[in-house]
Amino acid sequence: GDSVHPPYISRLLTWGLQNEFWLAGRNNTIPTIRTGYPALGVVKPSESGSELIQKNALILPISMEGIRALNTNIFSTMVDTIHGLKEMKFNSIRVKVHSGHPVMQYFQDISDYFRLDCEVYQEGELGPHIEWADLVIGPIDSGAFVETMAKGTPYYPMRLHPSSLRKKYFGNV
Repeated sequence: GDSVHPPYISRLLTWGLQNEFWLAGRNNTIPTIRTGYPALGVVKPSESGSELIQKNALILPISMEGIRALNTNIFSTMVDTIHGLKEMKFNSIRVKVHSGHPVMQYFQDISDYFRLDCEVYQEGELGPHIEWADLVIGPIDSGAFVETMAKGTPYYPMRLHPSSLRKKYFGNV
């Protein structure tokens, strides 16, 4: 809600302090109930040892981050990230496009055009891709961040510039 319209909801279910901090920053008085992140109940930590052998990298393309974001940055960031991973000698790279993204073919076309030598997926669950990966690179504001870390897989969060996401809501990340 705002100064003209009442809120559409009577309470906000939050993952934790970061959601509550965001709501307080909006000068909103809706009560909050901390539920945690419900998807974590089905996540099992990885059985792998502590040694990280960097061979499989999963990239979750960053989505548009509000009105300040530039759509083209999504694709140039993907290309730059894959080039960097190749320089770091990663053997296999996958791109998992969010199931709700309307232009999955763009990612495949860009992969083909730049000869990125990576697999591009959209359908199916994220879990098997995380299981396959030695590390995941993806959006700072995604539930995949929490799910990946709960499995014990390193997650490197990204935030494009310009962005409508405020750094102060992401703490030390």
